[in-house]
Amino acid sequence: MADPEKWRALEPLLLEARDQICERFEGDPNFAGAGIGSPIRGGRYLQTLVCAVFVVRKLPESELDPSQVIPRTIEVQGVLVETDVVEAGVFELH
Repeated sequence: MADPEKWRALEPLLLEARDQICERFEGDPNFAGAGIGSPIRGGRYLQTLVCAVFVVRKLPESELDPSQVIPRTIEVQGVLVETDVVEAGVFELH
């Protein structure tokens, strides 16, 4: 997981990136939500922080309308925040 000091420094930027993603994609039926955290690759957490974008189904870029493509980075206050697209399915309230 990411260093706590790094987390505190980046948290406001990550939250702003999350908010931008939510605002931009809220009407897209494939968009399920967004959050912040460390991405997982090969079953291990990476030592970086990203804006995690949850989609119902992860599709190749070639199958998406350009308006549906999640950007790889989002600029917040002059800093590029990375995104990580995660296939999550449909979230349901229980």
